Amino acid sequence: MKFRNKILDILIGLLERELSDIAPKEQLSKEQYDGLLSQLWQTPAFRKYVADRDAKLIFTLAGSEGMLPEPREAYTLHTGQRVEILILAREAKAAYTRSLKSAQEKAPAQSPE
Repeated sequence: MKFRNKILDILIGLLERELSDIAPKEQLSKEQYDGLLSQLWQTPAFRKYVADRDAKLIFTLAGSEGMLPEPREAYTLHTGQRVEILILAREAKAAYTRSLKSAQEKAPAQSPE
């Protein structure tokens, strides 16, 4: 078991090093990043995915009658996944509200008087 964990740690380290070169957030401007997240939030499928995934993770964390408790590693993994999905949803919703506010500010400025 320790050998398996060591191999997994090595593979994860290599994967992180490979993926660290791909930093889409750093390649996008603030407006492009907000636009991407705003489009995500406007999609009903994304909001449904977030809700379903959150409910599934809550069920997994809570368990049900007769289930054995999860090992600590699995519990920590599921907690982290839930936090990540909630942070993504929060950022997407915030980007959507920012885009709405900026559109409302531009609309009166463009109307002829």
